[in-house]
Amino acid sequence: MKKLKDLDNETLLKRQIGLVDLADTLDQLEIPFMLSDGVLLGAVRDGGFIPWDWDVEISIKVEDIFNKSDSLLEQLKKNDFDLDKINLVWDNYKVNAYKHGTKFSLIGFYEEGEYRMRSAWKYPKIFFDRLEKFVFLNRTYHVPSPPESYLEFQYGDWRTPLRDNVKRNYLTSDVYRDNNYAKRAFLYFKSKTESLKTKLKKYLKFLIANKNNREPIFQLMYESSIIDNCNIIEIGSSDGREASLAIKNFKNKIKNIFIIEPDPENLKNAKWNILKNDKSNITKFFNAGIGVKTQSNPFYLSSKASNLNSSISTFHLSEKINTQYYKLDEFIKENLITTPLLIKMDIEGFEVEILNSIIDYLISNKDIYILMELHPSRYSKNRSMLNLLDKLFSNNYYPLLIESAGRPIPSMFAKKDMNPIFSTTNRGLYYYPEKEFVKTIASKNIHDKISESYLTPKIARSLLISNSLKEFKKPKIK
Repeated sequence: MKKLKDLDNETLLKRQIGLVDLADTLDQLEIPFMLSDGVLLGAVRDGGFIPWDWDVEISIKVEDIFNKSDSLLEQLKKNDFDLDKINLVWDNYKVNAYKHGTKFSLIGFYEEGEYRMRSAWKYPKIFFDRLEKFVFLNRTYHVPSPPESYLEFQYGDWRTPLRDNVKRNYLTSDVYRDNNYAKRAFLYFKSKTESLKTKLKKYLKFLIANKNNREPIFQLMYESSIIDNCNIIEIGSSDGREASLAIKNFKNKIKNIFIIEPDPENLKNAKWNILKNDKSNITKFFNAGIGVKTQSNPFYLSSKASNLNSSISTFHLSEKINTQYYKLDEFIKENLITTPLLIKMDIEGFEVEILNSIIDYLISNKDIYILMELHPSRYSKNRSMLNLLDKLFSNNYYPLLIESAGRPIPSMFAKKDMNPIFSTTNRGLYYYPEKEFVKTIASKNIHDKISESYLTPKIARSLLISNSLKEFKKPKIK
């Protein structure tokens, strides 16, 4: 159980600023909302935030936000919010946005009978329909009218402070969609079972459908970039599967592969996969990271999956280790790495910082290919993929291939009459996309509604760009 601790005044002041920024964003997009849960309790009872409350929750009618999701996610990023868990499904809508160390949750409720509800919770719909203005910390917000009735429904004795982080200890049974304890327990275990079934189904699909290649489109993009006497740098190699298959299929074209992986366990798996095919010892392994400077810095491990590890600290990352980072151009110089060069990255949004830190190297050298998985939820005004691509495209780089996400032909692709040269169930591969189109979609979260909760809400999954003078050939589809 998470131990509660009081936030200091400086942190609470930053929380106040973040709430104002969030409210201004919602007002700008004309999305009605109301303060709810702990922030409303603190506002009414204490006139401020509850010091031990770990997040700020905003309740919204799902129909008021659902079709504005695109604009909302982009505007939040422009306003320096970091996005993490995004669920755009109608009956369980939720967006978590982080700023100044606080998690702000935008929670959607749909109408059914006399209630507004979502996956586990229900509230009388009158709380959403009858609102009043409430001044909280010098800013006016909407709250249920009267707020005391809402708080009594939710907490019972809301006037007596209770320091607890177990919901069943401080919420009334009325807020649960099924308030019979046995049935609630059944529904809880049912949801956990469904979650495990989804994960198992996905894993079995991975084992069966991708026995030799888990990401066929990404592998095609990787191997399409390999030309004679090519060096390859993999930043965040994870398990090394792409490099292993590349060596197997193109060992005569590859000069050297440099595997750079901060997680020792991932590096161990990468070695095991790669050395099965690398009989000529062309692969060099580095238990390190690539950063904006050569120095020792933290690296963050994910409790969910090792491929979600990151150099960027986010709320789902559970463990911090220290690792040696190298600035990429200095690493290239020290290891005498020449072009043609393929730089492959899957580093959870940190690709923007890395590429910006070596922009002079990228512009002054030819025959460089950059293959990166895109992470629009990590991009923001200060971590702008749009600005980065604008710099590179203005200096003789151009897009070669782009992989769609969510579906083979997202609506933004369909509007341009684009058709993939290869597709799978959820993705499509596109050849020579237009620069402006790539700049537009590379930073955007998906606008097509997707029901699969495990799919990341983005339009484009990965991108290959280059400034090579050599003719790029259309990938051969096997």
